[in-house]
Amino acid sequence: MKADIIVSPANTKPICSPGLEMELYAAAGADRMLDARREVGSIPVGQAAYTNAFGLKADYVIHVVPPIWKGGDDNEFEQLHQCYQSIFSMARQLNCTSIAVPLLMSDVYLFPKRKALDIAMSEINHFLREKDIMVDLVVCNVEEIELPQELITRIDEVLGIQKVNQPVSVHKTIDEVLEVQTESFGERLFRLIDEKHYTDV
Repeated sequence: MKADIIVSPANTKPICSPGLEMELYAAAGADRMLDARREVGSIPVGQAAYTNAFGLKADYVIHVVPPIWKGGDDNEFEQLHQCYQSIFSMARQLNCTSIAVPLLMSDVYLFPKRKALDIAMSEINHFLREKDIMVDLVVCNVEEIELPQELITRIDEVLGIQKVNQPVSVHKTIDEVLEVQTESFGERLFRLIDEKHYTDV
């Protein structure tokens, strides 16, 4: 990602955990990022702090500490709201024009993915009402996220996609219906490559 600010999930203590945080440290320059994180010190759950972005295509990295999932009975949802509020409060202070924010808690196996998305969208919408800024919500495992239907509809409207309701003919046999199959993306790609006499590479 390229943005004025890149957000990274963090630990309360200045250590680097496997996953998105470790990948970000490696891209930024692990030693320098860890030194900068140590200067910040401990960060409470739901709070954020920033450092230089070093080797990343950004000016700053905001380190935010998401909650630990305990089944939803320990204020995890409220703490997640607080994470985004801390991020956007810091973004205002840094006076940036663009920010890349990961979908926090989406990598936690038992955390409800739809709830994680709803919280993120709610806080992003609230922030955008106050400040004109480019916000990229970064989702690492998009296939695991079920987008709200209203969001899909809005995306379709922006892209100019019109859905046409075509009645299904009840006179077709099952065999006729099964004959109408579309190519998968991979099949179409390789067919087009062959038609153009290109190599697969």
